[in-house]
Amino acid sequence: MSKTKTTFFCQNCGTQHAKWVGQCGACKEWNTIVEEIIQKEEKRVWKQSTTAKQTVNKPLKIADIQLNPEERVLTNNNELDTVLGGGLVKGSVTLLGGEPGIGKSTLLLQVALNISQKVLYVSGEESQHKETIYRYQEINKILKNTYLVDKSKAKDLRAKLDKVFT
Repeated sequence: MSKTKTTFFCQNCGTQHAKWVGQCGACKEWNTIVEEIIQKEEKRVWKQSTTAKQTVNKPLKIADIQLNPEERVLTNNNELDTVLGGGLVKGSVTLLGGEPGIGKSTLLLQVALNISQKVLYVSGEESQHKETIYRYQEINKILKNTYLVDKSKAKDLRAKLDKVFT
């Protein structure tokens, strides 16, 4: 639980103090400092379901564990496919991050050129359209299945995804 937070204010001039003092340092009045609550304690009620079944994880032999390999899309960039563990996992989201100017956008446009599936290129940058179009023109190829959107809010992005992929 979070603690109740309080501070001290002078009733005469309104100056805030970290602790109670007899005389206000700002207006020099005596006995005007009072404690006030600035954040109330939040009461949390944790309910545990009595009807929920509890599952117990048992140790398994490694030889008995079966993996279902994910369906992957090869990017036709050997180094990137290696880093991704064999290509992009179909239906997943891959975040590519790094310092400005290291070639993230150029790499992704090249990947979009080399795969046959639909690609949704999402950027959180405001000037993304202009910069991406410049890179696209430098590559000078046609991106038939690539869609471009600049949204940084997930709820706004959902509507765009529905339009492109349904």
